[in-house]
Amino acid sequence: MKIGYIRVSTQEQNTIRQEELMTSLGVEQIYIDRMSGKNTNRPELQNMMDFIRKGDTVVVESISRFARNTRDLLDLVMLIGTVVNSSIVLVDYIHIRRERGQPKLEACPLRIRPILMTTLTTVLALIPMAVGVGEGNEILEPMGVVMITGMVISTIVTLFFTPVCYSMLDSLAETVMGPAKKRRKQKKQRLTRELEALEEQLGIEHPEHYSAR
Repeated sequence: MKIGYIRVSTQEQNTIRQEELMTSLGVEQIYIDRMSGKNTNRPELQNMMDFIRKGDTVVVESISRFARNTRDLLDLVMLIGTVVNSSIVLVDYIHIRRERGQPKLEACPLRIRPILMTTLTTVLALIPMAVGVGEGNEILEPMGVVMITGMVISTIVTLFFTPVCYSMLDSLAETVMGPAKKRRKQKKQRLTRELEALEEQLGIEHPEHYSAR
């Protein structure tokens, strides 16, 4: 006999998807607990354990204690909006150093302190949420875990991979666009020389020549 067990963290969470999955797998008896993962008193789980006999099969959709719902997707959207700030700061500073003619890859060591400070303060502020301290905080627990994990991973990507990818793409752009830029520069220089020669033949002085007199 196939027996299914479903657990969700709150009364509001929908179990229809998991029930349909159990039915498609041929589950004959389903036990559902609606309570936090911290609550070890689970009557339906105990009833299932009392009902099971030798030879029965227990089907569980997921052993994760976290919910997967629309709110978690909103947490990811919020995370994306937070983690891109460090990359924007770093890339913007690389552009500034590039315009000044300074080495581009030195921007990362110079910006490592503000990036790490931002990540550290955010992670420390989210630790109580991720731990789930207090009654009812298990609802916000997935958000804290997602934010902390995303901040740590994004910081590593920003400090190590972003400068390398920027340098590779910049070199590729120079390789692809370099000949075209060189041709435009040569064409501009040729037109300037032709214009100067024509002005000299016609006896026209360039306006900037007046300032030398």
